[in-house]
Amino acid sequence: MDAASQMTDEPLSLIAPLAAKTGEQHCRNDEGSGSCAWYHGTLDYLRLLDLVISPHAHRDFFVPAFQGLAEGSSSHRVLVSGAGDCSMMTQVLSGFRAASVEPDITVIDRCETPLILNRWLAEREGLSIETAQSEVLDFETSHPFDVICTHCFLGYFTSEVRPRVADKWFSLLRPGGRLLTINPIRNTPDDSLVRFTPEQAASFGERALRAAQSRPDLFGTDLDWFRKRVGEYARNFGSYPVRSAEDFRSLFEKAGFSVERMSPLSLPGTPVSASSGPTELGLLFMSVVAVRP
Repeated sequence: MDAASQMTDEPLSLIAPLAAKTGEQHCRNDEGSGSCAWYHGTLDYLRLLDLVISPHAHRDFFVPAFQGLAEGSSSHRVLVSGAGDCSMMTQVLSGFRAASVEPDITVIDRCETPLILNRWLAEREGLSIETAQSEVLDFETSHPFDVICTHCFLGYFTSEVRPRVADKWFSLLRPGGRLLTINPIRNTPDDSLVRFTPEQAASFGERALRAAQSRPDLFGTDLDWFRKRVGEYARNFGSYPVRSAEDFRSLFEKAGFSVERMSPLSLPGTPVSASSGPTELGLLFMSVVAVRP
C-alpha cells in the first residue's frame, strides 16, 4: 500500500489550543525549574507557523522505515521515547497503517501533557495505546519492544548522561529490535547547553509575531498572549549539542547496538545564521537505524 495514501492526520489547529490548555493544568512543576508549560503550551503554535522542526518534517525517513518494519515482523510493539506532542506517534501510525498493521504503541514522557495529547489523538484514530509518565532512565517493562523511536531527544541530556540513555534503549529492545532516531549535529566549541542569545530571542520573537499576524484565521488580532508565550519559549529553550556524526554513531555502538544505517538529512528552511539560536531550520540532521543484536 502507498504510504502517502495512509498518512495519519495531525490537526495542529486543534492540537495547539488543546496543548496550551492542557499544559496549564498538567505540566509538571519542578522545584527550581518551574513548569514546562512554556514548552508544551507553545510548541504546536510554533509548528503551525513552520518555526520549529518536528517528526513531521522528517516523515520521509520515519514513515517508510516504519512501513518496512511492520511488513517484516509479526510483532509490532513500539515505544515512543519522549514526546513533545503527538507528532512522533503520527509517523508511527502512518508507517504501520501503510502496511495494513495496527501497532501496539506505548508512549512515555516525564510530563503528563504530551501523554494526554497522544491519548487524545489515539481516541480520534480509534486506537488504544499505553502511556506512562516516567523519565526514560526510570522506565521498566517486562515485555521488550520491537521498535523504539524518538526525535531530537538527545538534546535534553548532557554528553555524560547520554550513554545511560542509549544503554536504557538497548535494554528495552528485544534481540533484533530496532531504534530509530534523528538528531541535529552542531559543531559547537564544547558540550555546553545551546540557548538563544538576547539578540537571537528577539529575532525569533519578531519572526514568530510576523508569521502569526499573517494567520488571523488561527490567531485572531490580539497577539499579546502569543508574544508572551514565544518570549517564554525563547528564554527557556535550550539543547545540549551532538557535536559530530562520529559522536552520534559511537553513542549507539558503545551501548551494544549495530548501526544498520546512518544518513544525513537536510531540510529546506531558514539558513543557519548568527540570529537563528538553538532552533535552526537549516541544521544538518542525522538519522540512524540501530539494531540490538
